[in-house]
Amino acid sequence: MRSRESGPRPRRKPVPSLEVVIVMTIWDDIKEAGPRKNADIWDTSEYTRRWEFIEQYSFAVPSRESIKKIAKFVGTDSILEIGAGSGLWSYLISQEGISVTSVDDYSWNKKQQVPGKDNILIGYYYPIKKSNGTKAVKKFADHNVLLLCWPPYHNNMAANALKAFSGTKVIYIGEGRGGCTGNDEFHRLLEVDLKQVDHCRIPQWPGIHDSVWFYQEIL
Repeated sequence: MRSRESGPRPRRKPVPSLEVVIVMTIWDDIKEAGPRKNADIWDTSEYTRRWEFIEQYSFAVPSRESIKKIAKFVGTDSILEIGAGSGLWSYLISQEGISVTSVDDYSWNKKQQVPGKDNILIGYYYPIKKSNGTKAVKKFADHNVLLLCWPPYHNNMAANALKAFSGTKVIYIGEGRGGCTGNDEFHRLLEVDLKQVDHCRIPQWPGIHDSVWFYQEIL
């Protein structure tokens, strides 16, 4: 029996919740599976690793800094992510206390865009509603922030959604005009109708030049 003279018991360290452990594990997995430092653009193994990452996680590689910046930019608003894929970005953002609704039209898996590559694990990390971008923007008009991560450059999906969007903030994850994300019309709308207010670099695969771009409505 413990005597009173022995003093108070040492305070136990708090045990992380299951959700916290899951988030920590995902971040560890992303670091392990993501781009290697100083990898050469001609290293074919990086090409293979990139496609494995896309199938399991996302086209864009999140960083803790980018998620924190997104949360700060969003504030108390709600996010609508279109073309959300696995839902990885939505999930990580939601863990910052942000309300996120995510949709995807499943077109990537339906068309098998890259022969020989597996399907993206749609909804693996976060609940995904099946919908195209324009319909979702109109349905969830109360969401003030639109998030687009690597929208396609070969169609008007992103441009049409942006035209229909009635909110005031846009978060775009991808490359600049002329890159492999978003077509010219989409980038024109970003430049003409919105004002870029911030920018955040993220881990990049060799030959890829994506970042997180923050835009607000021009008042």
